[in-house]
Amino acid sequence: MSIDIRLATSDELSRAVGLIAALLPELDEAARVIDTTKSSALMAQVHAEGANHLMFVAIADRTEIVGAATVAQSFALFGGGRYGIINEMVVDREWRRRGIGGGLLAEIANEATKRGWTSVEVTTAESEDGVLGRLFYEGQGFGPVGAKLQLLL
Repeated sequence: MSIDIRLATSDELSRAVGLIAALLPELDEAARVIDTTKSSALMAQVHAEGANHLMFVAIADRTEIVGAATVAQSFALFGGGRYGIINEMVVDREWRRRGIGGGLLAEIANEATKRGWTSVEVTTAESEDGVLGRLFYEGQGFGPVGAKLQLLL
């Protein structure tokens, strides 16, 4: 069995969005329901524009998407310039504990370095699974940078 981890092609976007939509509620009970049709169209538009929003995929045996992550570029003077924010990252439950999450993070870090980003940030949920997520990210070298707040519009 081989796992290929890389930036998603346009043909893979809707399947990756579907995986994210299916798995986010189990990671965060407060997660918004994702309209996969609208989200796939939006991701395809952003992908076609070459914007600074990226989709990474983990593909098993060249066909099945078993992990996905979305990453956006941001900018802050206090952060030394451009940096990345992991907005979503999921691995299919049956494929966890096989190095796929770490592989996605390694590929994100490689792309971030190519783009000259100073860091990559991630936020985890407050749920029990969020605590496990935080431990996972800390084990991959992430450290705390402060509290994150949100204003829903």
